[in-house]
Order: sequence, then C-alpha cells, then structure tokens
Amino acid sequence: MNRLSSNITLILSIFFPISWFVFFGAFLMAIWIIDPEDIVSIEANYTRYGYTIFFILFGALIYNVFCKYKRVEYDHEFVYLTNYIKTVKIPYSQIEKISSNKIFGFLNLKIYLKHKGVFGSKIKCISRPHYFADFENRRTMQD
Repeated sequence: MNRLSSNITLILSIFFPISWFVFFGAFLMAIWIIDPEDIVSIEANYTRYGYTIFFILFGALIYNVFCKYKRVEYDHEFVYLTNYIKTVKIPYSQIEKISSNKIFGFLNLKIYLKHKGVFGSKIKCISRPHYFADFENRRTMQD
C-alpha cells in the first residue's frame, strides 16, 4: 500500500489540536477558578469572557481547518481514507476530481467524490509533490 498523505497530516490533525486544546483549555479553567481579585486586569469579567470567546472561536477555527485532514493511502484498486479511528475504502471510480494548492513545499489536496461517503464528499489531505505524482500515475493507469 502506498501513502498519499504526508506525515504532517498527523501533526496537523491530531497533535496540534490536542496540544492547543489542553494548554489553552487549562488556562481557561484557571481563569475561571481563581479569585477575580487576583487577576491583574482592568476588569476580571472582561478578561474571563474575552478569553472564553477567544477560546471558542479559535477552537472552532482549528476544528474546521486542521481536524478535517485525513490520512490517504492507495493500492492498485482502492483509495483508503482514515481519520486514525475509522478507515474507509473507496474505489478509484468514485473520485470525481482532485484539486491541489502548493503551500510551503507541501500540496494541500482536495479529493472530490461522486457520492457522499462517511467522511463527506470532499476529502482534504496534505501531500508531498512526489507522492501526488506517483498517485496520479497509478490513477491514470487504472482508467
């Protein structure tokens, strides 16, 4: 089995969100647990509510951007998608198109499926250019 997604996918979809939520979530709990007179701020409630809003908005941004990346592998018949918990097998014939953007030497791939699957109809992954070139060669040989 060949890998399409890069190892950076694991870092962006698992390690970064978990570490961000743990660190900033602990800080959020600390702000709400300590006595308001101990907070060095203009107004303790503004600090609490402002940081809570920041935490929720940035957490939603991290979820919508980074947690959507999937690990993608392929063989001669199928593409395998996983979110590191569940794995789905998709035949090449179900891939409608693939778009890519180059970011910092990596490719941000979007794989569009003909029908909505377990992970939706648009799959996102981070790949290296030579991984993607190998995948395109294999896919064109299947057609």
